[in-house]
Amino acid sequence: MRKYIKIFTISIKNNTIYIKDFLIGNLFTLIIITTFYFLWQKIYEQNIKTGFTFQEMLWYLILNQSLHLQYNRIYRTVGQDVKGGEIAYKLNKPYYYPLYVLSDNLGRNLLDFCINSIVALIIGISFVGLIEGYKFYFILPSVLIIILGILLNHLIHITISLSAFWVEENMPFAWIYGKLIFVFGGLLYPISLLPKSLYNFNYYMPWSFVMYHVSKTAIKFNINDFIFTFIGQSIYILIFSFILWFIYIRGVKKLNVNGG
Repeated sequence: MRKYIKIFTISIKNNTIYIKDFLIGNLFTLIIITTFYFLWQKIYEQNIKTGFTFQEMLWYLILNQSLHLQYNRIYRTVGQDVKGGEIAYKLNKPYYYPLYVLSDNLGRNLLDFCINSIVALIIGISFVGLIEGYKFYFILPSVLIIILGILLNHLIHITISLSAFWVEENMPFAWIYGKLIFVFGGLLYPISLLPKSLYNFNYYMPWSFVMYHVSKTAIKFNINDFIFTFIGQSIYILIFSFILWFIYIRGVKKLNVNGG
């Protein structure tokens, strides 16, 4: 385990040199949130029921923007390793390749998340202030499900990326999953606004435990939502850990048989 912690910390150190780039990139976040602010302000003037106050809605969208990290690094890294033959070299290293990819990208993305969160907090307070009635002791359990959501999203992306063992070009699969997050995972709006049949279906899907349940619970905290989100994330983490392991083992066998 120490080797993966070391990979994680090295990844953070290597990416600190890009902090200025991250801060510049957050200008785009400011533009998006400003757009959301005026868009949802107009929507709420129509007295449309969303289950969120306007203040809660904006914080929900702000948190989602912080959680929307650079997962495209994962499928690019794995794809390049497979297509360039680097994978054969890395398989002989004294580490489990999927855990190496996970540790490396967690280091990069958690640094992004911390910077995004600071910027998002400043923007949120400037736009609508702190959520009325929010208790600060809600923060600790909220951070827990945020971390689990990030971990689950990484596992799903790595699982999808390992398809490169068979198709090499794994970008289309990652693109499809990214769109599921956008439309049905609650990134752009709460999935409670979807038609009832779509809402009932997506409510239990893994992409909802990456975005919707995390942000909804963190913003409108109650213990029942927290327990449901925590259990759902834990189950999906176990499921995708097994799927990832199974695909990886099959992929390595395929690579060895083909003389890769």
